[in-house]
Amino acid sequence: MHGAEFSADGRSVAVIASGERAVLRLFADYRMGGATAERRLSAKPLALGFSPNGDKVCVLCGDDAVSCFRVPTLEPLQSWVTEAPEQDQVLIRHGGVRFSPDGEYVVTWGGVAADVRDAQTGQAPYERLRHEGRCFDVDFVADGAVIATAGFDRTVRLWDAKSGKPAASPLVHPAPAYHVRAAPGGLLVSNCLDGAVHVWDWKSGRETADAKTPKYAFVATPSRDGRRLLPGCDGNLLHVLDLATGERVGPALALCGVPWTVEISPDAKHAAIAGSGDGIDVVDLTALDASLSTPATAVLEAELVSGSRLDSGEPRRLRPLEWSERWRRYHRREAAAP
Repeated sequence: MHGAEFSADGRSVAVIASGERAVLRLFADYRMGGATAERRLSAKPLALGFSPNGDKVCVLCGDDAVSCFRVPTLEPLQSWVTEAPEQDQVLIRHGGVRFSPDGEYVVTWGGVAADVRDAQTGQAPYERLRHEGRCFDVDFVADGAVIATAGFDRTVRLWDAKSGKPAASPLVHPAPAYHVRAAPGGLLVSNCLDGAVHVWDWKSGRETADAKTPKYAFVATPSRDGRRLLPGCDGNLLHVLDLATGERVGPALALCGVPWTVEISPDAKHAAIAGSGDGIDVVDLTALDASLSTPATAVLEAELVSGSRLDSGEPRRLRPLEWSERWRRYHRREAAAP
């Protein structure tokens, strides 16, 4: 399982996987289970991204091709060749795909630069956005006016989305930076090889919070309301932190594998976590409230999906009877929900 992403309405999930076959699968309603469409790909899929209105999904493959498909049928629309992802230099992901918030641009990355294209024509409006080393991640900032790129040169760089020119000073990290996400209020969240989570005011270049994760954090994603920070950590755990203070506000959730991506649904109600496991963890974020001593629904869902529970801070596999008892509890709650 290489990755997953929510559609704009928060109902559908697209999944890329490679094993005996390289495939793109679309789950029109992930809560119902079962793929509603599938498309074989030309090479190993490395990353995917939905357009903002959910009418297309783009996939970056290992043969340098970017392919766009219509949703929900996965009918091919267009494709182009981009810079070859450097697959022998993998930290978290081989590369990535991301649309601008207005759907005007689509960005792919995986080599030493981010490749910005017109989403309708596939043409490049300006030269690629380069680092002094591999570009590991990209996100749009300030409602799409700025592009943030994370690179092996230990920087997160900010670019004007219209012109491709620098929009602010680089944010210098103590180690190669490989993950970046925009947060409300002019903040950026990034990860580098020091295992910490960095929270920045990107305009001033100042770090604003010390995120307190007890273990090595692979990735961290802010909630859409800017209140929570969700770092995926070593030990197959998802932690819940207060974005403003970096303090933990709830118990960690056990995952089915090492977390490589944490993606928030557009309605801000769920998070999809994909990585080394054989499945995708879907967490109910509405239960993760600081006023709750235990986010029971979220914990129960995570335990069911991962087949594990936290025991003194460490994941432990559930016995069959333990798993069955949790399923009965979850089923009763779902049946009682309005």
